[in-house]
Amino acid sequence: MSRKLFLFIAVLLVGGLAFSGLAFAGSAEIFGQGGYPSDPHKIFRLVHNPNATVISAEAIVIWDLTADNGVSVTVSTTSGDSAVAGILTEALPAQVTASNTVAQDIGKANWVLMQTYGLAEVSVGREVNTAGAAMGTSSVSGAAGEFIANASTSNSNGFAGFFYDTALPGEDDVECFLVLD
Repeated sequence: MSRKLFLFIAVLLVGGLAFSGLAFAGSAEIFGQGGYPSDPHKIFRLVHNPNATVISAEAIVIWDLTADNGVSVTVSTTSGDSAVAGILTEALPAQVTASNTVAQDIGKANWVLMQTYGLAEVSVGREVNTAGAAMGTSSVSGAAGEFIANASTSNSNGFAGFFYDTALPGEDDVECFLVLD
């Protein structure tokens, strides 16, 4: 009996070591890198909406400086806002209970993943955006626009990445590459 048990444990040990280095497509962790060098590398963060309004999917968001907790986001109407955080992967529901803290909202619906690095899709603002142009927030709430560095206003230097596509004003699903992480 003990010989069979020893053989079974040895097979499990050898089998576990043999397969521990293999990565299968889709097995990468959601917060890190892909499983293969050819996989698209994307990084996501879980973020919180402390406001009473829904933020749409593909919106470019900024860190909520009034919440001051490092996980809450909101939208901006400042072009090139320096607090740029990322792009929402899906719509971010409004806060369930007004004036809850982040700790009180754990497990509620107002949390979603925000992408901070890699190929993404974003909604654009009022201006035409050209492929290869630097990207940041625009004067339209939740929309991306071409980023132009501003030497006179320090809170308007939020470079988020660059556009892959040329886009007309108001378009959705515009491909871009984020470099916030």
